[in-house]
Amino acid sequence: RINRRYAWERAVILSPQPKTAREQLLAKLKANIPGRPPGEAEAAIDKTIYFPAKRSVFDKSIRFFVPKEFIGDSDGEDWALTAFVTMAAPIEDDDNLGVRQPQKEVASDALAYSNREKAPPPVIDVLLTSADLQYRLLAANRALVGSSWGPNAIDESELDESVETVASRLQQLKDMVDRGLIDEAEYSAQREKVLAEL
Repeated sequence: RINRRYAWERAVILSPQPKTAREQLLAKLKANIPGRPPGEAEAAIDKTIYFPAKRSVFDKSIRFFVPKEFIGDSDGEDWALTAFVTMAAPIEDDDNLGVRQPQKEVASDALAYSNREKAPPPVIDVLLTSADLQYRLLAANRALVGSSWGPNAIDESELDESVETVASRLQQLKDMVDRGLIDEAEYSAQREKVLAEL
């Protein structure tokens, strides 16, 4: 689960077999959307997901480079970063490869999967600004936050660990419709659900 304030626009995925991971993701996208024009799925992956092929591991450190072309023209002055480590998903013979079809309905603060009985692999570590925040977040099984900086930075050390307020959930929905992640009909339906909880 990732806190919506840290929803990613781009992902860097470290895998022991980056080429295989990319090919499996591509095959799954093509299977899920069979009528997609050739090359469109590949372009979508390459624009938003990068699988570093070269990396060096030493003791508890890992180093890799991300090409500037992937990051774009941003100078990094106002970024947010969420970095976490998951356990490996067990290999199952269900042609799923750990990729699950997203739900139409937005879950409160979780990555949404249509198959609820098969949860994603657990998060075992997260990179944060302090060990205390890292411990509290992992121990509480809360939605993951990251580190942010620049004019829109959030003070992660003061994040409220209570349930999200109705106002913040409504604001998140508004942000999603403004960014084009959901349409007006879905926004209205989700808004009604949130307000019905009052």
